[in-house]
Amino acid sequence: MKNLFTTEYKPGDKVLDQFVLKRKEIRNTKSGSLFLSLNFSDREGELSAKKWETTQIEFDNLEEGKVYEVSGECDSYQGKIQLVVYSMKKINDLEIRVEDFLPQSQFSFEELKKRILEVLESIKDEDYSKILKFIFDDKNLEKFCKFPAGKILHHSTIGGLAEHVLSLVESAEFYAKKYKILNRDLLISGTLMHDFAKIFEYQISTSFEFTTIGKLSGHISIGFAKILEAGKYVEANEEKTFLLGHMVLSHHGTPEFGSPIKPQIPESFVLMHIDDLDFQINMCESLLKENLTDGWTEWIRALDRKLYLGNSNSNFKNKIFSSENQEKNSKLETLKIKKNDEEDKLNSLFNI
Repeated sequence: MKNLFTTEYKPGDKVLDQFVLKRKEIRNTKSGSLFLSLNFSDREGELSAKKWETTQIEFDNLEEGKVYEVSGECDSYQGKIQLVVYSMKKINDLEIRVEDFLPQSQFSFEELKKRILEVLESIKDEDYSKILKFIFDDKNLEKFCKFPAGKILHHSTIGGLAEHVLSLVESAEFYAKKYKILNRDLLISGTLMHDFAKIFEYQISTSFEFTTIGKLSGHISIGFAKILEAGKYVEANEEKTFLLGHMVLSHHGTPEFGSPIKPQIPESFVLMHIDDLDFQINMCESLLKENLTDGWTEWIRALDRKLYLGNSNSNFKNKIFSSENQEKNSKLETLKIKKNDEEDKLNSLFNI
């Protein structure tokens, strides 16, 4: 079980804790002896590390993606925390709390599930409703509310998939009201389904990894196949089934981004754009939380550019963190009020 998280360690701290070994390298010192350059992670972030005395055998036996109990001490290197490792021992999978090593959605599983069920119930078109309810059975719904939307790039958290989809549903509802040409139920159904098959594309251990079927097929083709299967089983209208399938096939926009076909109906144009926007903004928020000192990110391959996110004193950065702090303070105040109410009831009960 974890003692502290990566963000809580300070220079001089003694360490005896569990971490995921995210990266390993073996290098030579100037004198020619071998040392390990390592990266450890948990749900809060990463910690770079060095182990100064090692062997090729020790390096070969280390497994990236596995959890190790690490003994060592924190120091400071070039202004950042660095862990000097004394020893490492691999932890048995049965002794691991996965939630210690994977970031969590800002929303609870129960809240995500409740909101997804509400969206499913809002679909009035009989054919789309039957298809969705067949696909979102109890087992798939539970996985949908626990899986990430991405391995690394966006909403890569437990519950990130449902959080991402619900964000898109809000945008989709806006455009469905704004543009009367849009079929609201098709747009919302396509939004729910566009990344659904990521529950088959990914697997969860101490990291988010691709499954074999995910590598061989990808979530777009799996999702399309699931829609055809469901449409046939519930005897849905064939054209509606293929329109919903088209929403999944085209939501990445172009073949170079993974879609086998371009958007060809109004609803698919909307889905493509709101999906891309949510991805980009989520990336900006994630990068902002890295607390950049000069405001500029490194080159981001997924966006093909650097981003300027303001310096540490900018309103852009302070806006996000102040809102987070306000939310935390509000929750604390609510708990205090609840506690005081309970104490008053007890005092009244015993005439104190």
